[in-house]
Amino acid sequence: MKLLAYDTSSEVLSAAIFNGSKKIAEFESPAFTRHSSILVPSLERLLTECRISLGQIDTLAVGLGPGSFTGLRVGITAAKIFAYVHRIKIIGISSLEAMALGTRGFKGEIAVILDAKKDKLYAGIFEIKNRELKVIQSPRLCKIDTLLKKVRRPRLFLGDGIKIHRRVILKTDRCQIDIGAEFVTPKASDIARRAIHLAGEGRWIDPFRLEPLYLHPRDCNVHVCPTTQGSVNGAAR
Repeated sequence: MKLLAYDTSSEVLSAAIFNGSKKIAEFESPAFTRHSSILVPSLERLLTECRISLGQIDTLAVGLGPGSFTGLRVGITAAKIFAYVHRIKIIGISSLEAMALGTRGFKGEIAVILDAKKDKLYAGIFEIKNRELKVIQSPRLCKIDTLLKKVRRPRLFLGDGIKIHRRVILKTDRCQIDIGAEFVTPKASDIARRAIHLAGEGRWIDPFRLEPLYLHPRDCNVHVCPTTQGSVNGAAR
């Protein structure tokens, strides 16, 4: 199974290609608000370097967020087009799950927190056992006080929400923050590994039902950019 994975939920664009469980290549680049202009060219370059065409990809794994509204909209739209045009099976992965998977070796709970503005966080709690991810609390919108209640086991915190709440986290028993944890972003290779596991369970998604994980979509307004739409469509042909 050849798998293409990517994530556009953060300021870093990450993409990877796997052949079975083996990683062939991975690419990361600062994107900031430029996902619409760099996503397709970056994927094309990665595929070319691996001498693989999009038509040879069996599975597409895409990060669903939560995160950047614009980045997610671009990434999900591209995934739908790729899946439809090339008849590729698709799997959506929470970007918070991917971040948690990058902490292999930690014994305890992993809390991934992203700044959602207005004193709120996108947060999920996970645990890795026998190399498999267990979801303890699914991604949700909450405040830091709620997340710090009833911490019974060692809990490692990741994500840019640390920049705002570092002091209160470190004052809580059993909570810890590793150096650089606030700069962790989703990696496509971790999205791919999670997708491989879910593919084994047959957990595919209908491309037309694939939606970003916004968590508070009422605050979001969709503006379709004709130039972006055209570039994605053109690259998918």
